[in-house]
Amino acid sequence: MKKIANKIIGFIIDKVKRNRFVQSLFESPINVNSYPRLGEFIDSFGNRFILYKNLRNKIKPGWESMYNSSSILIVNNEIITKRANEGRIAVEKILPIIQTFLLGLQDKKVLEIGCNLGAASYALAELGAKDVLGSEFSGYKVDSLGTGEAEVINQELKLNREKIAELFKKKSRVNFIDDDICNSKLPSSNFDLICSWDVLEHLQNPESAFQNIARLLSDGGIAINEYNPFFSLNGGHSLCTLDFLWGHARINNNDFYKYLTEFRPKEVEKAFSFFKDGLNRMTINDLIKYSNNAGLEILSLFMFTKEQHVRMLTNDILNQCQNLYHNLQAVDLVNPRIIVVHRKRKI
Repeated sequence: MKKIANKIIGFIIDKVKRNRFVQSLFESPINVNSYPRLGEFIDSFGNRFILYKNLRNKIKPGWESMYNSSSILIVNNEIITKRANEGRIAVEKILPIIQTFLLGLQDKKVLEIGCNLGAASYALAELGAKDVLGSEFSGYKVDSLGTGEAEVINQELKLNREKIAELFKKKSRVNFIDDDICNSKLPSSNFDLICSWDVLEHLQNPESAFQNIARLLSDGGIAINEYNPFFSLNGGHSLCTLDFLWGHARINNNDFYKYLTEFRPKEVEKAFSFFKDGLNRMTINDLIKYSNNAGLEILSLFMFTKEQHVRMLTNDILNQCQNLYHNLQAVDLVNPRIIVVHRKRKI
């Protein structure tokens, strides 16, 4: 098993070594003292936080595009091509895992959760999957992002998926559905592989989601989910990354709202909605617990620890996070990328 794990990790690193995320593994820790001071925030417990100008840009580059976006509509071929390539890369990263635990994609029925524009779904079909169903819950975008009505969102998704489909072979093997994995209505024991990218951290009820994943998997099927945990340094995503390290994980809902009103009044409505409804607080301990309760065996748990985040972590930061989230560990704060591989436990 150790040789298999090393092979998988080696393949992933080789495939994405030009990716910004992997390059960032070799960066130095962020020196907050090199940034101009923006001000000070005092939370309801009397904790004082020094704020640093442009720190948000460092932690989450390009955050403005998410904040300014009110629609998912894609308008140019360059972005279409970029999304298609990202879908192929995402699938190629997990191919060794699929080969190891499922003996490949050939003749397999696949469900992609949170497929968005469908690039990864098309890539799965192109690489051999017999039948691919991409699911997307439009209600999530309406509730947590305020991006319009579900009908409008679904229409935009349909148009963009048709554009992306032209860049893939075997596109006829792919279908899409509006479905919430936390309350899925899909038939049981129907998929050999269930996968997702950057979805688990957004689920409103991850425990229920794992129960549905177990129900939907066929005998011998596996699930592969890659995600960006809430408690990691950039886990606040674009809307909720604050101006001090791990800020989103160090203050509660009321203080987060207070912070927005004091320092980001134009972002209050959208950012606070996303903080409450768009990001769950699943720790690694929770992940293990939810998996066990759902009858899912964890075959592998790949945690991509960032050494510079370990060096940036302080006792105060850890204590403040643990005061709010009692089962949180230091490891939750220093892993911005996790891949968990499940198999339905035999009864």
